[in-house]
Amino acid sequence: MASAEIEFRCFVGGLAWATDNEALEKAFSPYGEIVESKVINDRETGRSRGFGFVTFASE
Repeated sequence: MASAEIEFRCFVGGLAWATDNEALEKAFSPYGEIVESKVINDRETGRSRGFGFVTFASE
């Protein structure tokens, strides 16, 4: 069995429409080192869909 790299990714829902990647990272940074923070946007409008993901370096 090939070893896959483990990610510690959290789903974050109920975000305010104005929340961007930087604000999401700032909100979760007290809980550990963040590798990536991503707010998901609508392809057609570019507007936030109200959810995102935060990936931590460790559990």
